[in-house]
Amino acid sequence: MLALPLFLSFLACGDKDPTGDSGPTIVTDEDGDGFDGIDHGGDDCDDGDATVNPGADEVCDEVDNNCDGVVDEDTATDASTWYQDADGDGAGVIDVTWTSCAAPSNYVSEIGDCDDTEALAYPGADEVCDDIDNNCNGAVDENTAIDAPTWYTDNDGDDYGDANYAYTSCSQPDGYVDNDTDCNDTRSDINLDGIEICDGLDNDCDGDTDEDDAADASIWYVDSDSDGYGTLDGSSPQAWDTGDTGTTTEDTGEPDDSGDSGNSGDSGDSGDTADTGDTGDTGEPGETWVYACEEPSGYAGNADDCDDTDGAINPDGVEVCDTVDNDCDGTIDGSGSLDAATKYFDDDRDGYGDPSVSLTDCTHPAGYVADNTDCDDTDQDVSPGATEYCNDIDDDCDSTIDEDDADDADTWYADDDADGYGDSSDTYDACDQPSGYVADNTDCDDTIDTSNPGADEICEDSADNDCDGTTDECAISGDLDAATEAEFGITGTISYQYLGTSVGSGADIDGDGTDDFAIGAPGYDGDNNNDGAVFVFYGGTTATTITGADFYLNGPGHSSGLGEGTWVVDDLGNDGDNDVVVSGPSNDLVATNGGSVWIHSGPTTSSGSIGGVELYGTSSYLYFGEDVGFADLSNDGYGDVIVSAPGYDDGSDTTGAAYIFLGPVSSAASHGAADVVIYGGNDEDEFGSSVAGLGDNDGDGAADVAVGAHYLGNDAGAVYVFHGPWAAGSVNAEDSGGYVSAENAEDLAGNSVASAGDHDGDGYADMLVGAPYADADASEGGATYLVLGPTTTSSSLSASHASIEGSGSNDQSGSSLLGGFDADGDGNPDVAIGAPNDDDGGTNAGAVYLFYGPLTSGSISVDDADATVWGSGNNDQLGWSATAGDTDADGYDDLITGARRDSTSDTYAGAAYLFRGDER
Repeated sequence: MLALPLFLSFLACGDKDPTGDSGPTIVTDEDGDGFDGIDHGGDDCDDGDATVNPGADEVCDEVDNNCDGVVDEDTATDASTWYQDADGDGAGVIDVTWTSCAAPSNYVSEIGDCDDTEALAYPGADEVCDDIDNNCNGAVDENTAIDAPTWYTDNDGDDYGDANYAYTSCSQPDGYVDNDTDCNDTRSDINLDGIEICDGLDNDCDGDTDEDDAADASIWYVDSDSDGYGTLDGSSPQAWDTGDTGTTTEDTGEPDDSGDSGNSGDSGDSGDTADTGDTGDTGEPGETWVYACEEPSGYAGNADDCDDTDGAINPDGVEVCDTVDNDCDGTIDGSGSLDAATKYFDDDRDGYGDPSVSLTDCTHPAGYVADNTDCDDTDQDVSPGATEYCNDIDDDCDSTIDEDDADDADTWYADDDADGYGDSSDTYDACDQPSGYVADNTDCDDTIDTSNPGADEICEDSADNDCDGTTDECAISGDLDAATEAEFGITGTISYQYLGTSVGSGADIDGDGTDDFAIGAPGYDGDNNNDGAVFVFYGGTTATTITGADFYLNGPGHSSGLGEGTWVVDDLGNDGDNDVVVSGPSNDLVATNGGSVWIHSGPTTSSGSIGGVELYGTSSYLYFGEDVGFADLSNDGYGDVIVSAPGYDDGSDTTGAAYIFLGPVSSAASHGAADVVIYGGNDEDEFGSSVAGLGDNDGDGAADVAVGAHYLGNDAGAVYVFHGPWAAGSVNAEDSGGYVSAENAEDLAGNSVASAGDHDGDGYADMLVGAPYADADASEGGATYLVLGPTTTSSSLSASHASIEGSGSNDQSGSSLLGGFDADGDGNPDVAIGAPNDDDGGTNAGAVYLFYGPLTSGSISVDDADATVWGSGNNDQLGWSATAGDTDADGYDDLITGARRDSTSDTYAGAAYLFRGDER
């Protein structure tokens, strides 16, 4: 009811009299802010405060400044910006804001939170090692983190760090560890786990150096008498306890300490009731040995003293005869005693002692005397008073043996010519041989040294050189003309027979005890087919032409070439007869130049076409039988046959091969049926240019094989050695046990090869290798090499034991080789070398050089031969072939050589010449 009058009164106050009434004035804007209060019909919500009116700016003061009915709305001019703090850590993110006078829930005034999902990350937080940027400085787990551990350098990689070099980091840096216990970070063997050794270092980092428990601490023995030698009483070694004055504080568990005289103050030693035997601590009485790095006072590094109470008794003591072991050698008063006497043993009890058998001792057994003048104390007849005899004994001990006046002095004979044989008419009696005298009295002429029973007979000097009562019997020696100085020659009968292309000997065909020989004539034209032939002569023959042959065998057909190779060998077929082997490498009967080898067994009563066993090639241009060798390769007692085939073609040109037929060989076979095939290794080597059975080259009891390849390596040539025993199969050149190769290209080494016997007496078969085109001493003068067995590696012929060099251009020495025979009967193997183009007897007359073995090492010339046989006419080509056998059963091998183009009877009819061996 009162409200209306008041309202009216308000209106009245606020209305001015428009007519100028002088009635009371009514104020409607009490605060003078231009807005009437709501009591006077205006919209000023607080007319008592000029700052509050509808036109005022809203500010954050908990007042409705702009009278819009809302207090401190977000549009207040001084409203604050708040930042979202989702993780409640008191710091907000700048990109999520809210403007208001009061902070909304989860909003704060602070900004800078780097991770609003992580309450542990905010500006000003302590950085800790948790893979979070706690203080929002852009770095995670920096080294200043409050919980960052300290790491220490480990330079030596032993897992122990150096306290002097620390680094704080949440994660372990490379080369750092988490401890600082290393006392030496430069050596990995020094750390808490190190083993202390005596080296002046604290190896186990315990603060002590070279403690007595060091792994290599030495043992020291008590030296009571201070003579440098310790003693040992049998107790166990004790650790050297530095500073241990006799008190043991921790011996818990020792059941018996009653004998520990130095343990009087063992406080806390609960189990130490009686430590019996504990005598080894320093300072404890009775200790005899200790361990320590350095020698303790009163100790020595040995226990060699036998009396540690006397400083004069030790291993350096002087032994004297006093019943004491002064030098501790276990012997009392021995021979080394200073005052020991020396006496001499009188073994033969003749009263004279042996000066070489003495006894120096304090006492002596029976049998010793003071005299020492006996020169043989094993013989009672030898002494200073005995009689001298010629017995290589100084019977009277006067230092002279077998004086000339000895009772049984010998008679010696003057040897004026110093040939080792004496004159029976000039004598001298003496025990020892006087100078110029010998025991032999059989010299037939003591004026010249070339005449005596041991001399070689010299041909044509009209002297009895060997004192056998005859003159001028002669071994093969000097320069000999084949036509005039051979024992005899056998010639062909028709031109172009080429007799002597091959010769063979060394076995008995007819069983009369003498070696027989055969001569090949591949041009023989018995049925006008040029099929070749071989002529066999029994030992003791006097024939001079092939018409005197005991039998001959000719080839089976046109161009068989039989006689290119000829050998007389021991029984191959095991039929009881020795064999004649003949090859025809150009035989066309099976294949063009396929080749064949025929084995004819024993003697025959009629001549004719060759039969027997034929080994033949079935491929064209194989040249099967170019060379043939023989040996017991399978070590079964049967002779085996090695056949070369230098034309073998494995798809390339003339690779070459060698075929082995294991004995007994008693039936025909083609090359493809061979038991063993050895294939060459390279195109055009002509592997198989020569073959030979060597004997036992490697000392295993089985014979071995040599195969030449004369075109290998720019025609330098080589010889391969294959070691037995052999079984069926095939091998290649590279499977050889070893090989020797030529010195130079185009030497054609391996064009010929032969067994040499054993020149150095070592039990291994040696080998001869011919290189007929070598330029060693003259252009294509040729060379022959002696290669000592065993051949088990690859080497050059330049390293051979001996080389024999041709001396004339184009002589081609080494074209044929012969070894292992003995022409002078001295038991040593001899060597013959063919040089078919030697010109000394005429143009290409040829020559054979004979060297009596054994050959010495080094290079020599064919001109140094013990004997040289010259061809007699131009183009004779003596030396094309050579063989040896004892054809007269006198114990000396005879030399037979072929001259295939000898024209003595007709043009190139050929010939062979025999020279008798004899003692030199």
